[in-house]
Amino acid sequence: MENGRPSRDGHVEQQQESLNANWIQEIFRQQQDSLHQQQQAFLQQQEQLMTKVFATLKSPQPTGSESVIEALAKDVQEFRYNPDDRVFFAGWFTRFGSLFVDDARELDDAMRVRLLLRKLGMVEHERYVSHILPSKPGDFDFNTTVTKLKKLFGSPCSEMERRFKCINMAKTKQEDFVAYSCRVNKAVVESELSVLSEEELKCLIFVCGLKDESYADSIRTVWINRISNFKRGLVNVILNEMPTRMMIDSGADITLISKKHWLEMGKPAMTQPDIKAKTASGEPLHILGEFQCMMSIGQQCKPCMVRVVNADLLLLGADAMEIFGLWDVPLSSICRRVHVGDVSCGTLSTSYPELFADRLGRCTKTQVKLQLKDDASPVFRPKRPVAYAMLQPVTDELQRLEEEGVITHVEYSEWAAPIVVVRKANGSIRICGDYSTGLNNALMTHQYPLPLPEDIFASLSNCAVFSQLDLSDAFLQVEVDEKCRDFLTVNTHRGLFRYNRLPPGVKAAPGAFQQLMDTMVASLAGVAVYLDDIVVGGKDMAEHDRNLHAVLEKLQEYGFTLRAEKCSFRKPQIKYLGHLLDAKGLRPDPDKTTAIIKLQPPTDVPGMRAFLGAINYYGKFVHNMRMLRQPLDELLKEEGLFKWTPQYLAPADFWLFNKLKLSLRGHRFDTIEEIEAAATAELKDIPASAFSTCFKEWEKRWKRCIASEGDCFKGDDLHLT
Repeated sequence: MENGRPSRDGHVEQQQESLNANWIQEIFRQQQDSLHQQQQAFLQQQEQLMTKVFATLKSPQPTGSESVIEALAKDVQEFRYNPDDRVFFAGWFTRFGSLFVDDARELDDAMRVRLLLRKLGMVEHERYVSHILPSKPGDFDFNTTVTKLKKLFGSPCSEMERRFKCINMAKTKQEDFVAYSCRVNKAVVESELSVLSEEELKCLIFVCGLKDESYADSIRTVWINRISNFKRGLVNVILNEMPTRMMIDSGADITLISKKHWLEMGKPAMTQPDIKAKTASGEPLHILGEFQCMMSIGQQCKPCMVRVVNADLLLLGADAMEIFGLWDVPLSSICRRVHVGDVSCGTLSTSYPELFADRLGRCTKTQVKLQLKDDASPVFRPKRPVAYAMLQPVTDELQRLEEEGVITHVEYSEWAAPIVVVRKANGSIRICGDYSTGLNNALMTHQYPLPLPEDIFASLSNCAVFSQLDLSDAFLQVEVDEKCRDFLTVNTHRGLFRYNRLPPGVKAAPGAFQQLMDTMVASLAGVAVYLDDIVVGGKDMAEHDRNLHAVLEKLQEYGFTLRAEKCSFRKPQIKYLGHLLDAKGLRPDPDKTTAIIKLQPPTDVPGMRAFLGAINYYGKFVHNMRMLRQPLDELLKEEGLFKWTPQYLAPADFWLFNKLKLSLRGHRFDTIEEIEAAATAELKDIPASAFSTCFKEWEKRWKRCIASEGDCFKGDDLHLT
């Protein structure tokens, strides 16, 4: 201090100390804030961690068995059958079998079967399930399942063929001694040479020594007559579409199946046997009956006679071997080649993945153009109300079509047609535009004719094996030209939608689609197309398969897709255009003719015209069809005097109405009395006097008709050919 006043330096020091204190407090405050933030973050992390822990505790955990299955499934490679590269189930199971037996010992038998079938490829699993039908996978224990899989996915070579190749093995130049010894060791084990008896081994060595080509017949004779006596061969055969494993027995004169197998085939109609049979011991063999069936062996499909017995037998006898020409084929070749090729959606979908894809196809070759008439003007129709129960299904279908690119939402259009909702047989719905409200009248007809049924059946007349293909939403797989799409606008409860693909209901659609399909199959043989129904045929299995693959390749090239569940392959008989078609020829479909037979007598001219139209479709199967229906045709001319009761002149026509229906049943009449008796049975409600009058009057009409034809009356003219 100077003169009683504080010094300047002291004041500065006080200010400096005050600043230092404030700075220290600020540091402590910041540290406290930082520590608080860290604590909050830590608490949040702990809270999130506890939430995850509780969620994990609440979520269902896999049971012990399920966890074992999941763990083992990751270690087991999926099995895919490849006989060309010698990938068989037995080898695969040798590698992974210990996992099923030892590591899966905690699992019960059913779960091990589940795990085993889970590791089969998609094609292999489908083939196994089809193989064991009508049984189910769960009906067999684990060991039985393994045995069946080893047989199903084993080597296609017979035992004798494997043994023949084993004895004739030779070391290649590129092979070292270790590799050669491994191959020899494997071949000896697989061919099971150790189980051969002395006589079998002698026979095998004898056959292997016949190297010269001139001994081919000797090889065949020794192989069939000597080796087959020790172990007969089994072949895969199809009887009326049912796969069957039969034993070749050249000593049996006839082909036999058991009654149990006959029942599994659906009990085809049998007739009394015309032969008597004996067993190898000379005892009588009781034959329950015999029936004609379509038998498929290898690439051939032919009609054969099969006899049914009570004994548990499935024998392919000498009669079938003669039909299929198996006498000149070595037994090993039969066992190898008589294996029926697997032509199914499962195998074909692997070869043609795009064709069987689960989506709507799109034709890449062309677009359909619609031509308007010169005086056409736009027609806009309002939407129609949709039933409340159908509202959601229609909305979902519109959304599906929009996602598929079939339709596009638009805000404005000069053209619009209401929609019609049709429910399909499978329960789904189809949305069609009702273009009869205006567009069809404005469009020019597509001048391309649809094929006649007679032409289609004539092209398939020599075929014995058939396949049917069905396009999924066929018309919708074909695009419409960009300039024509506005014409196809539909008016719905969700607004206006324009079709980008060819919709059903358009006048030009059938002709345009038929022209496209005919162009696609023009260069192919054994195929007939009626709109979206495609039939492929062949005189035997080999020709059929060639034709089928040619059609499938063409369909995939064009960008189409098939509806797998509606396709059928390698059928001896099909239903097509209201007819049954098989190797025997063409005849009416009983389901269709039954509907006609059940028709009630018409009460007016339109009803009579509808009946005659239905009858006329099958007119080629009724002799003298034109003369039979001539009296009924006269009623169409007397529109104001139409009578159809037993009290008037019409009983003669009523009798003829029932006679035409009898003809569709396939009845044969040899005399006038038989005709009168059969028709009388159909007319129980008509008084005898009225019927007598009607028959006499009809007979007069009939004689006038045949007199004009210059023919004579024969009962044979009234039966179904």
